[in-house]
Amino acid sequence: MVAQRTTRQWITAIVSVLISLAFLGASFVPLITSILSPPAPAPAPQETNLSGDEKIKVEIASFEKVLAKEPTNQFALENIIQLRNQIGDVKGTIAPLQTLVSSYPDQTVYRLTLARTYQQLQETDKAVTEYRNVLAVEPGNLTALQQLVDVELSLGRPNLAIDLLQEAIEKSEAANKVKPDSADVNSVRLFLGDTYLQLKRFEEAEETYRSVKVADPKDFRPILGEAFVRREQQKEEEAQKLFAQAKEMAPEAFKARIDEIAQPPKAPEVPTPPVPFPRNDLFPPH
Repeated sequence: MVAQRTTRQWITAIVSVLISLAFLGASFVPLITSILSPPAPAPAPQETNLSGDEKIKVEIASFEKVLAKEPTNQFALENIIQLRNQIGDVKGTIAPLQTLVSSYPDQTVYRLTLARTYQQLQETDKAVTEYRNVLAVEPGNLTALQQLVDVELSLGRPNLAIDLLQEAIEKSEAANKVKPDSADVNSVRLFLGDTYLQLKRFEEAEETYRSVKVADPKDFRPILGEAFVRREQQKEEEAQKLFAQAKEMAPEAFKARIDEIAQPPKAPEVPTPPVPFPRNDLFPPH
């Protein structure tokens, strides 16, 4: 049985496209990957009969020796984080992440990773604080916005999620007046539209998507958003026309993804009703 996609899944599909487009060619993802992926090889320890975790602990100790001399050594701190994650010591990554955040404040990826780590440890308040610290510097940071919106929605506070995005739009517009193109306002507007869609506030979603189209008539993403509005309104024929239009306008890298999410949702299978027991003339209907 193929489950019907929920509104939340469609929203995730839209957000994944807009974030991919916003960061296409940027260094954000490689930086995140470099922190969470296996580290560069450290000098091999002499011990040959150690378990996997013991070997990792020896490697950690070697990097800690580096930090004893250079407390803010970026390479050593990153590798300690990676290695501690490998042995499941998530809490042990907090201190080196905090050092990276304070030592390299211009590299937002460290604060984002710290916030995610707090989330993993279920320290939501601390995570929210770090995401807000990111937005104080980069009001249009989509990763921080998405996480904060998810938190507010999960706590049943949709109006706070909307306020957060509207504030981010205002601050991004102000930032662009000081330094043109420093913030991607349209992507934040799209995120606002997607959030309205998730809340089934269709008129506000469409109004927001229209504002993006006015700002950039060549942007395929608001058309994709309008397609999902039609789908949620059970107007699949109109939705398919909009999906086709979005695909035609989209860069080649996104066409296959649009084809995938444009597939009409399959209705859940309806259980076959039980076959009525054959009527017996000895038992006439009441």
